[in-house]
Amino acid sequence: MIVGPVVKQLVHYKMTTSFQARNFSSVKHKAGQWNTSIIDYQNPIARFLLSYMSYKRRGVDNLAKKTPANGLVLDAGAGKGAYCHWFLGRNSSLSMVAVDWSFEALRAIQPTRKGLILRVCADLQRLPFKSGCFDALYSIDTLGHVPRVETALDEFSRVCKENSLLFIHSECSDYREKWPDRKLILKLEKDLPAEMDGHISLYKARELYVFYSGRFITKSFINPAGYTGWLTGHPEKYQQAFAAANFRFSLYGVKTVLILKKIWPINICIKLFNALTNHLEIFLGLKGGGSCFAELRKP
Repeated sequence: MIVGPVVKQLVHYKMTTSFQARNFSSVKHKAGQWNTSIIDYQNPIARFLLSYMSYKRRGVDNLAKKTPANGLVLDAGAGKGAYCHWFLGRNSSLSMVAVDWSFEALRAIQPTRKGLILRVCADLQRLPFKSGCFDALYSIDTLGHVPRVETALDEFSRVCKENSLLFIHSECSDYREKWPDRKLILKLEKDLPAEMDGHISLYKARELYVFYSGRFITKSFINPAGYTGWLTGHPEKYQQAFAAANFRFSLYGVKTVLILKKIWPINICIKLFNALTNHLEIFLGLKGGGSCFAELRKP
């Protein structure tokens, strides 16, 4: 376990205000660095395969199956709306409300072939909706960018109807206790990949579980160990960190994988391998990675 002043300073390091975090988000979206593939397949085989490869898509797809027809769904931290399209590919009778605090992201949301996506620029810590108006809610890759996570969760609870279902994927800080992140933090005295990605509110998985359970009924909660994530998941996030720390062998490894990922068949194989390791970690009960996936219900 990492101890000492370095780690204590990592939870909130620079962007302590919503204004700063919002500007950071807009810059990332404008530069095209936060792009998730827009996929709205209705083919059940294609959706099964994509859901197997991504727990984010799997959670959103499961939520779409369970949301009543003609309901109203909130995408909290929608970005460019990729998961709105994915949701409507499963259940096109719904109306989606895509909330983000980046105008750049909301402007880039593409029209949907079926269903409806309403764009709202707002802060998740102060949602401009009346209480109890949404039939379902999901949030992907978002809470780590919000200065006050518990305030955002309070808002999620407020705007959802009783017995509505939620799916939340959030970044968490458990990975900092594993290699290579532990070594990188000790060498650089900061979490460079998290800083580059704008993660300002990273909590441990057990802390997030407490946050969720205090507001919702937690139906499932998983935190895969992510042992190979730095190489097969997001090697681009570690390239600069390895270079700054002068970890040459690891740097050559991620550079090689990044080159191989440009070859379409090899990229698919790498993604499948990453998915297989995540499923195996969950099967074996191995925890402690950088992502948490929670299925919740509002009491």
